[in-house]
Amino acid sequence: MKSSFRIYAIVIVLGVFWFANSVFNAQDESLHFTLLHVFDGAFAEFSPDGDRITLRSRGVYDIDSGARVFPFTSSIPIYSPDGRLLITWGEALYDADSGESLYSLQGATAVFSPDGSQIAISDDAVYDIATWEKQFEIIGQSPQFSPDGRWLGTAYGVYRVEDGDLAVIASASDDRFRRTIFSPDSRYVAFAETAVYDLLTGDVVYTFSTRYIAFSADSHYLATPRDGVVDLGHHERLFDTQGVESSRIAFNADGSVVLIPGDGVYEVETGTRMLPLRIDTGQAGLFSPDGKLVAIDDSGLYDVVTLARRFSFVGTATVFSHQGKILGVAQDAIYDTITGEQLIEISDTPITFSRDNRRLITQSHTSSVMEPFQTRIYGIVP
Repeated sequence: MKSSFRIYAIVIVLGVFWFANSVFNAQDESLHFTLLHVFDGAFAEFSPDGDRITLRSRGVYDIDSGARVFPFTSSIPIYSPDGRLLITWGEALYDADSGESLYSLQGATAVFSPDGSQIAISDDAVYDIATWEKQFEIIGQSPQFSPDGRWLGTAYGVYRVEDGDLAVIASASDDRFRRTIFSPDSRYVAFAETAVYDLLTGDVVYTFSTRYIAFSADSHYLATPRDGVVDLGHHERLFDTQGVESSRIAFNADGSVVLIPGDGVYEVETGTRMLPLRIDTGQAGLFSPDGKLVAIDDSGLYDVVTLARRFSFVGTATVFSHQGKILGVAQDAIYDTITGEQLIEISDTPITFSRDNRRLITQSHTSSVMEPFQTRIYGIVP
């Protein structure tokens, strides 16, 4: 009997020790930020493997050493999906490793297909990258492939990639660089300030007058700042919106909630405004990657379902980490979204995290006329 009691006592003591140790370790899991490099120039994007960054009009830089790998002068660089190639608008197509110029773009804009097998060059053609065989000619600036790669949109219209046929001609506009926006399922295409087309039928689904729009992730809904939220399947406007023109208009991950800058955060199904947003300041925000949290500028971080505020902040919410555990607020701080702890105070603007969440990019304005931006790279470790 005494032996059994001793065993139970030891188990209880070990359990208490394990619990206390777990609590201590959980409290000690704060992330630490280390400044790795400071660059003169504006950040453009990470390479797909996260080991290099591009700076607009400056070149490609190695993150570990801080050395420039090769220069370019374009303000818009775009990596291929596999990271082997780099487009610099108006300049060239490069080998991303060596910096060798493979093809001159001569002032044109260009984009890779989602699988990286093709390149579309504005007012020129679509080419097979492996052979450089011309697939079909295209008209218009700002080429953009649909997510499934079956369609190519330009400011002029939408082409069927399989045969190069023109499926939709955009309505008349003076905007040669008008944006083409595809729905996530690639069924719909929207031309800024004009209309949404159903690519299966070629019919106009909805007309609108705003420059910025958003599709829900399931492609069932379309949101505009001032022309309402639309059920695309039923061609029906669900409710009106009275927001401001902003690229920050967005749905959460499951499409149940939409954020209209300068208006409010709405429940899509009922049209209920869950949180009001100030129109005089164009107040906006952003959703966490899983859509369960929404960060509102100069207000705080809220639970989307309960609307409970986790913590307050003053500043513009600019970026979540890919797992949603970290929130960056411009000219304020980097926050732990679970505890609300300030992980590091910053005086510049958080731009993006690397795909593996090991690095953070921030950017600030300088007083220099020659180089008005400065980019900082932070390493993130537990």
